[in-house]
Amino acid sequence: MTDEQRLAAYQAALGREFASPEAAAAYFAALRRMRRDPAELMAKAREAMRQNGLDPDELDRGIEAEPEPVSEPTPEPVEPEGAAGASTPARSARSRPGSVAPKDNRKYLSERGFFSMSNEFAEELLAIMPAPILKAYVYGHRLARIDGTFYVSAGTLAEKIGARTTRHGQRVLARLQQAGLIRLIERGSARTRRANVYQLVPLESLDLASVRSALTEQNATAPVAELATA
Repeated sequence: MTDEQRLAAYQAALGREFASPEAAAAYFAALRRMRRDPAELMAKAREAMRQNGLDPDELDRGIEAEPEPVSEPTPEPVEPEGAAGASTPARSARSRPGSVAPKDNRKYLSERGFFSMSNEFAEELLAIMPAPILKAYVYGHRLARIDGTFYVSAGTLAEKIGARTTRHGQRVLARLQQAGLIRLIERGSARTRRANVYQLVPLESLDLASVRSALTEQNATAPVAELATA
């Protein structure tokens, strides 16, 4: 079993359980860019699995149990008649440099229907943020007003990030607050069916080393009893 097989299995498991395959692929691509040393990359990948409730040792055992694929023999190429002594074939059209398809000149972003995140987030936090917390942080930006405030219930958040229970949404909100990335502005009420109001905290006002430590600490928890489930 190679390290590449293990990383592929971790990525697939993360895509099935908590994120889309595309999001899991982006997360592992960022890990590879940030962790050049193979041993460090593997350690970080295993840590990410544990942070998301997955057992890397169990995934490894599943890989070892899979049968090795049987490769079919490669047929010998048949040289066409009259080709003996011919010169090297010309490069195929699909491998030639140059234009491949016409450019679409329509605007990629419309006047509405998009949000922005800081470049500092992509450079400093993307690679180490667990997938459920990453999705919740992105969704908070989707909801946020110009001042960074937004309201969301734990149940709605859980649904939007693909989690199975409201409790999972509560834990994710608690982790974001513990890391200092959001703060609770107004407490909601289940009786009045009002969700909590949060505010995104500008990254330039935070100690990013402390944020990274809070996000990567395996057993990091914040009190979730205070979080309203409205």
